[in-house]
Amino acid sequence: MAGWGQKIEDFLSGPVTVANYARSAMTTRKYFTERFPAMLNRMKRGDIVLIGFGGVDHMISNGMRHVPVPEYQELLRLFARYIHAEGGVPVLVTPCARYAFAPTGEVVNTRGEYPRAMLEVAAELGAPVIDLTGRTMELWAQIGPTRLRQYFAWVDAGSTRSTRTDRSTPRTSITRAPLRWPVSSCPNCAPSESSIRRTWTSTPS
Repeated sequence: MAGWGQKIEDFLSGPVTVANYARSAMTTRKYFTERFPAMLNRMKRGDIVLIGFGGVDHMISNGMRHVPVPEYQELLRLFARYIHAEGGVPVLVTPCARYAFAPTGEVVNTRGEYPRAMLEVAAELGAPVIDLTGRTMELWAQIGPTRLRQYFAWVDAGSTRSTRTDRSTPRTSITRAPLRWPVSSCPNCAPSESSIRRTWTSTPS
């Protein structure tokens, strides 16, 4: 059972290493106060930072985890601006789609307004963004509910929703998706150095 941040280094070549600072089930609010300062202190100028949130922030039924959309967007702005101010390249990544299908077979968006909210922040800041929600929803639709189910980890055998992939095929496709973003697509955020030393991931799910 793994998230894409744990596998992305397998698809990188050259002098690039990954520092995975993600922590499962952390909200934007909790991450900003508890883990972000340490990550920012270790970051070097020219590093790319993949910022993926929205996987738990949308849980309105859980008061400890729910982060309202306006606060969520403001925290994303703060992440991006602090990283950019320190010479890093912030890249926003919408959350991976869950295994969730309607009775008619369509993939269900269980992330609510949070993927759209992140896309809005990226457009506002002119920051690069990877729509992993849209990409994985398309992928799940192509694979279909019956075949897709075998690739997910299930705590409850009777459950109909899951986020964690457990086998290689969809995880490979999920990991490839973030790698399609060209650094040159955001001139205002591009690193000042000719080579990228490291890629950071900050992607609770």
